[in-house]
Amino acid sequence: MKRVHFFIHVPYEDPGAIVIWCDNNGYEKSFTRFYEKAQLPDIKDFDMLVIMGGPMSVNDEDKFDWLPDEKMFIKRSIDSGKKVIGICLGAQLIANALGSEVTKNEYKEIGWHEVTFPDNKANLPVNLPEKINTFHWHGDTFKLPEGAVKIGHSEATSNQGFFFKEDVIALQFHPEMTEKMIQTLVNECKRELEEDSPFIQSEKEILENINNISENNSFLYGLLDSLTDNNQ
Repeated sequence: MKRVHFFIHVPYEDPGAIVIWCDNNGYEKSFTRFYEKAQLPDIKDFDMLVIMGGPMSVNDEDKFDWLPDEKMFIKRSIDSGKKVIGICLGAQLIANALGSEVTKNEYKEIGWHEVTFPDNKANLPVNLPEKINTFHWHGDTFKLPEGAVKIGHSEATSNQGFFFKEDVIALQFHPEMTEKMIQTLVNECKRELEEDSPFIQSEKEILENINNISENNSFLYGLLDSLTDNNQ
């Protein structure tokens, strides 16, 4: 049995469409929900680690005492050759675990914004489109870890993700979103939509563009297939 373990930081940022992919590809699922109990798995008990988003910063170790252990576990998983994918906070945690700095971005980026992928894709382990209109909800950004290959950028954020070796994918954006997740996130974090940033969309703009979800989920499934060789 193939096994995937999820790190979940808040109840309203669950794995979304990744659960569908797991079920379609025969993956057994297990979870660490840090907002309930920060119990880490035995590293022998999973093949892939999926690290979800959350409103906290990777630098909030004084507020969340489980953060140092989580980062050390992520590094150990990477060093052990596990498949690892991180989304938003998850991507920042991977970058930080690999020694890179995570800081405030110049602008918060919330809503549907275009990510452009590199013209020269020779160094990328998966075929990427020219661009994708994808979902964002972040205020921090990361520097690329040494040895990482940049995935793409948006107008607001220089580093929108990276590949590290053949087993690690970090995505600053949210292709895993479902309509229910977006509505829940808007409800839980609505106050952020009132902040001053040219890259924060209104609730109306966000919900009017949920037709992008299908393309985003398909994009994510392609990455997951590439990471796990399900496309071969």
